[in-house]
Amino acid sequence: MWFRSKLARDRSIFAGKRYLPVGLVEAGRGCHFRCEFCAIQSYFGNTQTRRPIDEILEEVRRVKKPLIFFVDDNITSNLAQAKEFFRALIPLGIRWVGQSSINAAHDEEFLDLLGATNMIPGPNSTEMAIHIGYSRGGVPGLIVAGVCFIVPAALIVLAIAVGYVQFGTLPHELVKKSTDLFANEVIPHFRGKADKQPAKAKSA
Repeated sequence: MWFRSKLARDRSIFAGKRYLPVGLVEAGRGCHFRCEFCAIQSYFGNTQTRRPIDEILEEVRRVKKPLIFFVDDNITSNLAQAKEFFRALIPLGIRWVGQSSINAAHDEEFLDLLGATNMIPGPNSTEMAIHIGYSRGGVPGLIVAGVCFIVPAALIVLAIAVGYVQFGTLPHELVKKSTDLFANEVIPHFRGKADKQPAKAKSA
């Protein structure tokens, strides 16, 4: 299903603010799959609505960011439409990220399009990366793909361990301390400010 939006996206509200240099663009909403653990399939009824390709490309051209994040729930839910969209992205030469289901990793044309469109695998793409590494490079490719994702995970665990040794607290204890601080100091602080504000006169 295609849906042409009539709403103009005013990105001028972000000017001068210290946001990450990432442009957020939505190409579609929903997903065709029926994964029991996912709320998306329940909310959208196993359907996906996509915007026309020309409309998406026009928005991408207006976003002056070094990286585009397509915030779709599953950008490859309809693989045929996704590949058509990826082909249209190639002339733009942008770098982008997005969320995809693993079924796309079994499509050779899709894998070629990922490289052609400068797609960057994200941290949730471990299974896809390992599959691609093995299917394209055999055992050496499997090892390289595995290392590329295992090493960052190991560094994260190491950082947590260092934090525990340094600060003497576990993550859940740190969360509790943060929650107590927010409840006991932050909220009362702003509540006190609100109480000092002059009451607005009620209209007759």
